[in-house]
Amino acid sequence: MNRRTNLMATGLLAPVVLLGGWTQTALGQDQSTSDWTMFAPSGEDYVGGRGLITLEGMTGMFLNPTSGTLNEGQFTVQYCAVLTYKNGGNEVQHTAMASYGVTDWLELGVFGRVTDLANSNTNLGAGGPLVRMRLLKDEDWLPELSIGAMLREGNSRLTKRTLYLAASKRFVVDEEGFLRSVRVHAGVRQIWQDADFNNPRGTIGYIGGELELPHDLFVVGEVSTRSNLVDKTPYSIGIQWRPEQSIGISLAAAQSGGSEDPALYAGIGISF
Repeated sequence: MNRRTNLMATGLLAPVVLLGGWTQTALGQDQSTSDWTMFAPSGEDYVGGRGLITLEGMTGMFLNPTSGTLNEGQFTVQYCAVLTYKNGGNEVQHTAMASYGVTDWLELGVFGRVTDLANSNTNLGAGGPLVRMRLLKDEDWLPELSIGAMLREGNSRLTKRTLYLAASKRFVVDEEGFLRSVRVHAGVRQIWQDADFNNPRGTIGYIGGELELPHDLFVVGEVSTRSNLVDKTPYSIGIQWRPEQSIGISLAAAQSGGSEDPALYAGIGISF
C-alpha cells in the first residue's frame, strides 16, 4: 500500500546524463530547481520495493518477496486465495498475514496457510513468524537490499523454513505520465521442508518487474528458477492496486510450479 509522491530530487551536485535522460541541471538551469532524475531519491516519502501479500506470506510480487519494509509504526493485514485445478478438482490455498514496522528498516509479523485439498474434505494448516530487515535504501546508484525469514510450522506437508535475500531498483520514467516508473526485482530463497512429504531443501532464484501506472496501479510479473522443489517453472503476471494507507487489491495468473495450469490468484489487504 504505497503512493509515490514528491520523489523528485533537488540540489543535484553536478550535471548528469542518465540513460539518455537529461536533468534540468544538465540543460544549464540552477541546481536547486532540478526536478527530474532517472533514479528515485530517498526521503520522508520513501517507500521502496514494497508489494502486497504473496502466496508464501511475505509481501512482494505474487510468489516471491520483495525488498521493501513497512514504515515505522505502520501496520498491515492482508489475505490472498489461490484457486488451482489439481487432481481432477479445485484446490484452494488461503494465506493471511499481519505485519508491523518496528522501525523504517525492520518489519516483524505473523502469517498462516490453510489448504483445502482437491476432491477431499481435508484441510491442512500451518503458520509462524516472519521478519524482514532492510540493509540498503534505493538511492543514487544503490539498489534497495533486504534480508528476511519465514518460519511455517504445522502440518508436515506445509512445513517450510525460508531465508531470503531481495533487491530492487526503481527507474523514473515520467512522474506525471502514463508510465510513471519501472522497478526491477531480484532475489534468492533458501528453503527447508519436511523430507517425509517434500524435497528436504532447495534454492530458488527469481527476477521480476513492475510498471507503475496512474492511480496507484502496478503491472507486476516475475519468474523463478525451477530448482528441485517443483515440477514446472514458477511465474506470475497480474496487477496490484496499492493506494497509500488504504485497501490494496491484487489479481493475477500464477504458476507456483506444482500444477499443470496457472492458478487464479486474488488478494486484498489494508494498511494503516
